Amino acid sequence: MSGHAGYGSYVDDRRSFLRVAFWFVMFVTLTFMFAYAWRLYVGPYNDFYLQRLEEHEQASIYLRTEVCENSDTRSKLEGHNLCGQSKRTLARSPQVAAFYDLMDWLSFCRDGICRVFGINIGEWMLTSWKLIGTICALLYIASAFGFVTSQYGRASVAYSLPIMISPEQQQQQHAAFMAQHAAANKNLSMKS
Repeated sequence: MSGHAGYGSYVDDRRSFLRVAFWFVMFVTLTFMFAYAWRLYVGPYNDFYLQRLEEHEQASIYLRTEVCENSDTRSKLEGHNLCGQSKRTLARSPQVAAFYDLMDWLSFCRDGICRVFGINIGEWMLTSWKLIGTICALLYIASAFGFVTSQYGRASVAYSLPIMISPEQQQQQHAAFMAQHAAANKNLSMKS
């Protein structure tokens, strides 16, 4: 008996070690994931934000110039003034504009990268996802149909007439039933 006590503590020590090791690995993994996400998202977002903040300040300064405030000067420039573009720049905050820039930067098909050798990879990917979705839907329908037919099969077996069994099998089944019945009666008589 004394040998088993040591084994139990060994198992408990091993389990606690594995638990600590698991949480350590989780902590390290989450730390690296956080650092990678910080590098991937926050760094470029800050760059985009500083760029958009500068554009925002330039647009507000440009709108206060004589070009945008004087209608005669604005009409002389016709389509070459930047007042409308400056108003659109000020309509969106630098934070939101930086967020849109980050999402555009993270997209798979940025800078025309999806068009390689005349093949539009983005369109191909969209088509392939539609194809994969259709295949998954068909597999789901097929599995549901298989489940329903298996339920019909079970019901037909449950409600069908018994098949003919040999007299030896009948005797074995009868003996097994009688043994179970005798055991149940014995248990009942012990309880009372």
